[in-house]
Amino acid sequence: EDVFSPPELGNDDSIKELADIMSEEGLPGLFLFIGDRAELLKERGRNDVIESLKPHEVGLHTRSARHPTCPEYVAGKSWDEGLELSLADEKQGAKIISEVFGQPCAALSAHNVFITPHAICCAGQMDLPYVYAYPAAPPNYGPSWYAGGLALPATSPTEKNEPFLGF
Repeated sequence: EDVFSPPELGNDDSIKELADIMSEEGLPGLFLFIGDRAELLKERGRNDVIESLKPHEVGLHTRSARHPTCPEYVAGKSWDEGLELSLADEKQGAKIISEVFGQPCAALSAHNVFITPHAICCAGQMDLPYVYAYPAAPPNYGPSWYAGGLALPATSPTEKNEPFLGF
């Protein structure tokens, strides 16, 4: 997620370390990247990090953390106008993921408060699940079908207040 820190901080290395540990343990994972972050890895020549993710799936964790963010660019628009903007943004982000990591984008998601219903609808149109969605289906507050997309909540309330990790 970190698109702001210089490479000297070592955040690129932590991605590789986690991917390598998971691979050594035989645990495939889903790594989510902000599109800008994926591009930074490529620009920095971090092929070692990119290669370490080959055994894993990679998805989009929002196209960019720059303004306007998803909620900002759909604000005040009709559903169709917002959906058109979102679809262009999500497709561009998924393309970046595919180009950088050499594999199809496995899921869409949003960084923090950048989620919109439009983005979940885009996931459905792109035939991808949406990770970290807010909507959750009662009574167990698990995955839901929302705005035409499969929404996998990160955490949700449950009847007994037990934690739920939908993905």
